[in-house]
Amino acid sequence: MTTVGDIVDQANQLADTDEWDEAINLLTAANRRQRSDQIEIALTDIRHRSWSVLTGGRGPSDDPAAVSPPIGPSGLPETSVADLDGAGAWKAITEHGSLLVRRALDQAQIGQLIDAVDHSFAASNRPDAGTDGDAWFHPLAMDAATAERVGPAKLAFPRKFAKDAGGVLLVDSPRAMFALLELYEQLGLYEVVSNYVGGRPAISANKCTLRLVPLDAVGGWHQDGAFLGRDIKAINIWLTLSPCGVDAPGLDVIGHRLDDIIETGTGGAAYDWAVGDEVVDALGGVVRPQFEAGDMLLFDEMNLHRTAMAPGMTRPRYAIEFWCFSAARYPDNNIMLTW
Repeated sequence: MTTVGDIVDQANQLADTDEWDEAINLLTAANRRQRSDQIEIALTDIRHRSWSVLTGGRGPSDDPAAVSPPIGPSGLPETSVADLDGAGAWKAITEHGSLLVRRALDQAQIGQLIDAVDHSFAASNRPDAGTDGDAWFHPLAMDAATAERVGPAKLAFPRKFAKDAGGVLLVDSPRAMFALLELYEQLGLYEVVSNYVGGRPAISANKCTLRLVPLDAVGGWHQDGAFLGRDIKAINIWLTLSPCGVDAPGLDVIGHRLDDIIETGTGGAAYDWAVGDEVVDALGGVVRPQFEAGDMLLFDEMNLHRTAMAPGMTRPRYAIEFWCFSAARYPDNNIMLTW
């Protein structure tokens, strides 16, 4: 009888001979048959150790035949998940700064991911968190090559930043990561992202985050490119699992394309990393969409946005951020996994 331990051992043997895809496929198939903490933890580890071998490609390129979806009631380009494709997403983001995908998830899928967020938060807050083999919270251990490249404590800051802002890093919850990747593949998002980045996507361990955004969340305007660097050709699938923008914190975005990193720490900015309100007012085009549960906003590192707060909001927001890069242009200080 083949045990879970046998399957994990076999996957590691495949990895030892650089048969990384075979190892990923073996563990994925086994976990589909019966979910296992040990398998999900091993799968996240192998996705991390394999990324430099399996990801790659030419990098993204513009498709002259692509057409951006039309501007919707939100003031942003809008489409459905059924009509979403990488070329259209590229055109929308490079022309308008973002793309809103309405009702990408159904109620069952939303409920599954809310449950994953709740379980991950609960597991991360236990006294023995990360030490008991629970796949709801098992912090990623960097492989030796990555630790040497970025420093052994590189994940300490994003972990603390996420926790302080109401979040758990996705890679620290192997069970949630498995569920999310399975769902995104079913929705065709793997093809969208790989087409967008021009090859097999590299998932950011630093930035993919499960969120339960509190009412006192910090809402400074920022571009992720200010921290990651320019021209990395990233894409973020920002997913809300609850209605937001009216009585729960949503997202404010600039509804047009920005081609430069905007100065920070001036114009009334409350933080040195934030873009001040006076600077944003001069740019114009602020949009505060009203999101329904299951909506997605796709944007890249140049998009200027902030958590949208307002007096009278009464509920937190469940959400997931999912950042991917082209392996040809990933940020040097990021820790990556294979999708």
